[in-house]
Amino acid sequence: MLLTVNRSSQAGNFSVHRAQYNKAIVTQIKSLVRLDDKDLIFENYSSAALGGQIQGKIVVKLVPLLGYQADLEFINLDIERFVEDFELEKKFTMSGKISGNLVLQGRGADVKVLGGNFTMESPGGRL
Repeated sequence: MLLTVNRSSQAGNFSVHRAQYNKAIVTQIKSLVRLDDKDLIFENYSSAALGGQIQGKIVVKLVPLLGYQADLEFINLDIERFVEDFELEKKFTMSGKISGNLVLQGRGADVKVLGGNFTMESPGGRL
């Protein structure tokens, strides 16, 4: 992981080759980052997951309790890859690609806002 940031008006850089939480894997994480008062702001965020792309903006509030706000766009996520990565093949099969947006806001482990809208890409898929 690489993070360069300072309190100047210039943005620094953030990059992570690969991040994993349980079975969820995100790669090629890149963003411009700047420190604005007590907020760490990740602008032009981009990454790869489930054969598709994620992009958007993330704000991390550093004090008094770690808070976060994310506005993300998901592009062409492969549902079949989701089923494989999370080892769900014995329960069901799904195919197709989805895209959409997700808004997430919270503080600590408490999620305050979780919303979004996803649609299946043409020509659709199969469940």
